[in-house]
Amino acid sequence: MFLIASNLDYKSKDQNSVRIPHKISNQNGILRLIDKYSFGNQCLLIIANDPGDYANNDDIAKVLGKAFTMTNRKFKQVKVLDDRTRVEAEQLIENADLIFMCGGEILRQLEFLQQINFKRLIKNYQGLVITVSAASMCLTKTICNFPEHEKELSQPRLLNGLGMVDIKLIPHFDGETLAYQGTSDFPNLVEDYILPLSDDMDLCALPNGSFILYGEKQLEFFGPYYQINHRKVSKFTNE
Repeated sequence: MFLIASNLDYKSKDQNSVRIPHKISNQNGILRLIDKYSFGNQCLLIIANDPGDYANNDDIAKVLGKAFTMTNRKFKQVKVLDDRTRVEAEQLIENADLIFMCGGEILRQLEFLQQINFKRLIKNYQGLVITVSAASMCLTKTICNFPEHEKELSQPRLLNGLGMVDIKLIPHFDGETLAYQGTSDFPNLVEDYILPLSDDMDLCALPNGSFILYGEKQLEFFGPYYQINHRKVSKFTNE
């Protein structure tokens, strides 16, 4: 079972960009679903975006673990799947009670997931996998790789993803104001790079705080979401 999201609201940052944990927000009822579909409290597994950035990966694990403790869900162990532990990937996934997949750079994350054969390893996993941002996009059949930063302008706009979910996903999309809720170098990211993608395909856009529950090939939306077709944005809710 997957909880596909733009973000998980579990932290803030101080003036020095240091992560500070807080109680996980229950926006759109996400905590109920985490409790329902995850296992016990033995092990929380973090799957890294950058498998070589050990310090950052460990910090995410520490902060997220504290956030769950503050939300009355204390895990006995919080483990990280990155370059240090990739040879243990199958065992780590099999023994995890809850899995959290970090967001970040798409190409880097997709490469790592392909290298560890994530699609095969997760096939028989019976617990819950929370994916955010780039990790959510990596699950899809076709990744709409819009650039967030200048260095990404030369990357291809469409990529073959893992093919586990057949939607064209745009995270961090505020359909009310047509603003991008992530971090970007481009003030007109939506108009210049996201909306043009819809000229050739239908896009499914999630604002921060909304998410999709995916299991048994069924998609269930929680919170508002948007469909974009030929640059026209239509809002939908699950109510």
